[in-house]
Amino acid sequence: GLKIKDISKHYGKRYPFHFYPKSFKDIMTSNLKKSIKTGEIIEQEAPVVDINGNEIWFHSTIVPVRDDNGKMDYLMVVSIETTKRNVAREALKESEEKFRVLAEQLPAALFLFDLSDSKIPIKIVDVNKVACQMHGFSKNELIGKSISFLDDLKTSHRISNRRNKILLGKTLFFKGVKSLLINIS
Repeated sequence: GLKIKDISKHYGKRYPFHFYPKSFKDIMTSNLKKSIKTGEIIEQEAPVVDINGNEIWFHSTIVPVRDDNGKMDYLMVVSIETTKRNVAREALKESEEKFRVLAEQLPAALFLFDLSDSKIPIKIVDVNKVACQMHGFSKNELIGKSISFLDDLKTSHRISNRRNKILLGKTLFFKGVKSLLINIS
């Protein structure tokens, strides 16, 4: 991942800090010292820069290795490149933030349901502010409640019909209030 032609010359030697940025060196040095002092296995995730200047991420596990007498002999560091996972995580965070802003700015009530589980009753996963205001409940009072909580029609036929409408992306009405429902499965 670091684009070093022959990394094998570093095996069995001191940690090769010269190709890591200061931010990584500081984290790793602190964790190496902590592992030596406590004897604990330490995990960290931090960015480094390859020889071309590209930022890449590694998840490293620092493992203290003991000799036959139980005395600390050396530290073994195992690192796995996690750049793609971190890029995906950041993109997901950005997307979630955009969705959150959009959901809170909608002039309609927004309900999220997870229909991946075919259980009835359908449970509310999330709502926006307008949904709370329209129905007179706080977010915490609505999340986890059944869809039938929103009105007094609790027949299984009605709930099944709602499930089908949600799957088709149609608008539903509760007590005469138009609401947008989104299936997150």
